[in-house]
Amino acid sequence: MKKRFLAIAAAAVVATLASPGVSPAAFTVTLSAGSKTQDFQITAGDTAGTFSQSITWEGFTIDVIAKTNTPGGPDKSYVTDTAIAVRANKGGSGNLDITLTSEGFDFPSASTQSFVKTDLSTQAVFEAASVTGSSSLVYGPSSVYNAPSSVTLNGALAVGSKTDITTITSAPFAIQNLLQFTGFGSGKEAYASITTTVTQTPAPAGLFLAAGAVPFLGLLRRRLRAPETTVEA
Repeated sequence: MKKRFLAIAAAAVVATLASPGVSPAAFTVTLSAGSKTQDFQITAGDTAGTFSQSITWEGFTIDVIAKTNTPGGPDKSYVTDTAIAVRANKGGSGNLDITLTSEGFDFPSASTQSFVKTDLSTQAVFEAASVTGSSSLVYGPSSVYNAPSSVTLNGALAVGSKTDITTITSAPFAIQNLLQFTGFGSGKEAYASITTTVTQTPAPAGLFLAAGAVPFLGLLRRRLRAPETTVEA
């Protein structure tokens, strides 16, 4: 069942973010709840750049499917796509922050001016109070660029996006997708997707079409309800 799920999920994400040159990237998931924070390394699911992991932590069960295109570039545009399914188990409630960091991106020249676009969406089951999505770029010694325009959604089947512009002063750089869930009650569930697109200016025609992560969010729901091997903190 697990292999079948991964095969279906990989096909869905690859179809969404098709790219002629796709290779594995380094992914790290950081979970934060109150004063507690922990990092989890995600192993490559296949050579197409799709990554999947199920984590049980601090009373929450988190399923992650992540996809990135052409890490290690250089290229004109990069996309990191993250679908998250969360259930607040017994003992899990309140707020939860989930950050996915994808490393190893590069543009052909330093000081590259870039568009940073954040797309956020929620699935039919969304029982948390709200979710806020934002994008960050990390480069140079402790240099972090945070997209000032975050997107906040309340309720199910909602979508939103923001676009900003910045200059990447050194390479390689990392892309971070941040999802901040608020108002979880015990036993509640939430399904959301965030896509960060980083593109050299001027942007290619058609860049700002939504990356379309929503179709495979339903797969996360079925996986979260099925027995899975989890990573215990």
